[in-house]
This record gives sequence, structure tokens and C-alpha cells, in this order.
Amino acid sequence: NRRPILILYKDKVYAASMNGMPHGTTTIDDNDFDGHFCIHFKNSKTHDTDKVDPDHQAAVTVASKATW
Repeated sequence: NRRPILILYKDKVYAASMNGMPHGTTTIDDNDFDGHFCIHFKNSKTHDTDKVDPDHQAAVTVASKATW
């Protein structure tokens, strides 16, 4: 599942999408979080297919209509 999110970075707000659940095997040993989650921005590509994911783009669109 993709989730629309807003990212605040250096006083600017960016619309984005993130995976709703962690996935994969990349783990940081001391943070009690198994796997990782990806954040996608407008027209970003997935790391496994190198293609733009339409479901992430739909979530980015939803996020772009939100306010901080």
C-alpha cells in the first residue's frame, strides 16, 4: 500500500508517497525496524524496476493537495 505524505526539508514542503509497510531485507541493526520503506516523489522510479509506479504517483498527487 502506498501512503501520501508531506516532507518538510529546509523550510520547503514536498509531496511524496511512501510504502505503507516495511519491505526488503535492508536493516539498520539498532533501530528495531525490519526492512526499509521507500519514498517516491513526482516521476521518481522504483529501485527494482527502474519505472515510474502509477500507484505511487497517485499518492503523490493526493499529497500535493494537502497542506502542512
